[in-house]
Amino acid sequence: MEVEGADAASTFASIAREALATEADVDIADDQQEILRRALETGEVSFEDYREAQAATFACFDAAGIRWEASEPELIDGILRVDYLFEAPASGSPQADACIARHSDVVDTLYVIQPASVEAADAAFEATRDQAVACLAEHGHPVAASAARAEITQVYLRALEADMETFGDAAPPPVAECNDLI
Repeated sequence: MEVEGADAASTFASIAREALATEADVDIADDQQEILRRALETGEVSFEDYREAQAATFACFDAAGIRWEASEPELIDGILRVDYLFEAPASGSPQADACIARHSDVVDTLYVIQPASVEAADAAFEATRDQAVACLAEHGHPVAASAARAEITQVYLRALEADMETFGDAAPPPVAECNDLI
């Protein structure tokens, strides 16, 4: 979900309020509800709250016997994040999905779309805008340097899809070299 500027605060609050209003229907854990209440009061999800929600998800994975692995905190799109993977069959894992929904799903979404995160992601993109545009052009997908971030991202995604069709999945498609710049 990409949220821009003034819409970020409104979207943030709306998602938090809706999650709290429907928590009985979707079985949101008490710990995630408490984080959502704090987020509504402060207008943000702290990194500590984000990590607390993830820790609850990981504990749920452990209790369900789901193997998982998490990265160390790293800047991803200008936002301090922790990526994780879990083992699941190709058909998916209802248990893992339930753990995520119960303990961290809404908190994770809010952490990424909160105004401070949107500003950080925008700043990270602006720092590499010229390189991203040049990289896309180098791979045959020109886009105006003045184009909006969303348009540049769309050009990249269409180029990636086209490269996947052309080159298959035997190796990363050539335009994937631009990924860290977008």
